[in-house]
Amino acid sequence: FTAPLRSLPHTDAIARGLVEDLEEAITLGREALKVCTPWHLDRGTFYHNLASDLQRRLANKAEICDLEESIKLHRSALELRPRGHPCRCSSLHQLVLCLSDRYNCRKEVINLEEAVVRGREALKLSLPDHPDRGISLFILAHALKGRFQTDPVARDLDEAIALSRAALEEC
Repeated sequence: FTAPLRSLPHTDAIARGLVEDLEEAITLGREALKVCTPWHLDRGTFYHNLASDLQRRLANKAEICDLEESIKLHRSALELRPRGHPCRCSSLHQLVLCLSDRYNCRKEVINLEEAVVRGREALKLSLPDHPDRGISLFILAHALKGRFQTDPVARDLDEAIALSRAALEEC
């Protein structure tokens, strides 16, 4: 049963951006997690994909429950993707973006604080030759900029600018 789970319509929903495909991907992602054993090797991927699909739906529907579920799922994916896991950085990136979005909705600074901490963790995993280094630099810069806008500390802005410049150099 797990082979069909690996070919969820996740990619189609992303590529074509169709709401129906996205809804189907979310439904199938939830079903996959229900039937998947806790020790299944792809469980972290299922969490990550479902959380990412909920983030995409959030962009269309703007329902906070999708954002909350996405954060919970990204946290679950991170538990299954310890340091050294090749996909940990991607899960951290998505969690940082979700936390920033939640700050924008709720104005709770704790979300920005965690976004910065998680962004720093992702950057530490993205060594200079890592293919996602530019993304890590940009996402941390974004979190720092958000924190600066809330509490104008010059070092956050200075670091955000330096990280943004470094991200551009990676392109």
